[in-house]
Amino acid sequence: MIKKHNGLATTISPAMGIGLLACIFILLSVITSVIVTLLVSHMANDVAAMRISIVIQDLLIFITPAVVTAIFMTRLPARFLDIESAPGVRPLLIAVITLLAALPLLNCIVAWNEGIHFPENLAGLETKLRALENNANNAIETFFVSTSPMALILSILIVGLIAGISEELFFRGALQKLLLLRNINPHIAIWLTAFIFSAIHFQFFGFIPRMILGAYFGYLVWWTRCLWIPIIVHAVNNSLVVVSKWIESRSGQDMAIETIGADPFGSTSSMIALAISIILTVVLIVRLKKDAK
Repeated sequence: MIKKHNGLATTISPAMGIGLLACIFILLSVITSVIVTLLVSHMANDVAAMRISIVIQDLLIFITPAVVTAIFMTRLPARFLDIESAPGVRPLLIAVITLLAALPLLNCIVAWNEGIHFPENLAGLETKLRALENNANNAIETFFVSTSPMALILSILIVGLIAGISEELFFRGALQKLLLLRNINPHIAIWLTAFIFSAIHFQFFGFIPRMILGAYFGYLVWWTRCLWIPIIVHAVNNSLVVVSKWIESRSGQDMAIETIGADPFGSTSSMIALAISIILTVVLIVRLKKDAK
């Protein structure tokens, strides 16, 4: 039976859609875990195994559940996922510039989140969480064993483009849309999706900045009704990290971009950079929201 939710004709209810999305996600997570384990055990090249594993995870765990759920939800899956129309040049540029302007602010939040310490009675939990964080960082570092231009291109394609597409399709395209179709307050839907998006990375000491980024991506698609905008902004954000890590590996020196605003009380220049970042970010977000309306 076809019903309309927020103007979109659906063949199953949003609640059933959320259940379907979750079931496919869990099933394919188990299957992917088996595939990746077999792959890693049979490949001698660790970097190649890591690259292939990430692509498989993105395709099976994120893209497939989103696409299958969209097909079951409606006869217009592209409209459901907000990918049927090309992004406007102006909102896309403003969205990317906003991300760049917010980097010092994000660096400050990252530094604060990384510096959180648990009470003494939870010291063991903190040690375990930091170990998980280090393992994740070490896995990323394997991407940059090679500092060739081809290695950089592959890393941008995998970590930047494919990850941006897959995660946005799943979280903002499918999950957030399903929550919105249930007539949940849009702000609650956006922040709940951002919370889940950050939590699923299993990195507590990067949880807050990742959740804020997730919320930003959520507002982008809600304001513009075009998933391609957060996909591109997400890809740009990931690619900036990839390029900075590649340059660090190649030159042996830390990238200054990651330290701007990270310690606002360390120097006057850092404090000024943070202040400018906050002002520009607020102004650009207000401009973006008005243009989208």
